[in-house]
Amino acid sequence: MREIAFVSTAIVSALLTVWMGVRYCRKVVRGDAHPPIATWFIFEIGIVMSLITYLTSHEHNVVKSITNAVDLFAVGAIFTTLLVMRRRGEKFPATKEERENQRWCFRIITCAFLLWAASHNPWVANVSFQVVMIVAYWPMVKRLRRWREEKSPEPFDAWAVSATASFFGLCAALIGGGGLAVFYPLRSVIFCCAILRLIKQIERRNSSSAI
Repeated sequence: MREIAFVSTAIVSALLTVWMGVRYCRKVVRGDAHPPIATWFIFEIGIVMSLITYLTSHEHNVVKSITNAVDLFAVGAIFTTLLVMRRRGEKFPATKEERENQRWCFRIITCAFLLWAASHNPWVANVSFQVVMIVAYWPMVKRLRRWREEKSPEPFDAWAVSATASFFGLCAALIGGGGLAVFYPLRSVIFCCAILRLIKQIERRNSSSAI
């Protein structure tokens, strides 16, 4: 029974993550999403390194780390879409603060990589890359807090699906025995919910001003 629950939650997480990636890309192409490209670039680096450091640990299991594994492709698709749209003339400008945030992320990435190379400790490296991804949220958070246009720059439905996918991924990691695999989906659940709260604040502010 436990094995069925383990595999089932992982499959649900994977399918929802794929759906989120497709949905977000469509929103970007249609001009319904205006994300900071630096955030998704750092996300992709953090995801790659999180997965690599997890797979080098003795407890590695792709099913337990399903959220991390499928995110590699979903976030990669979003970042690629943003690059294509930028080449087509769409504007995804990086502010001075976002560039500074990017520099801090690269510093943390470098430190985490050196720690991993020196110690071969996947726990230290993997947790460090979760910190990188937390820092990468900052441009998005600031943009949402400062946003004054009617429509949110981030799609609520896509982030809601991402939060749900991460929750099922967390369940899969816990059912499978927890350990290092828990950190990635746990961080994702917390910050997806934070983004959803900020989007809701924009919607409430706009609805109250329209009265």
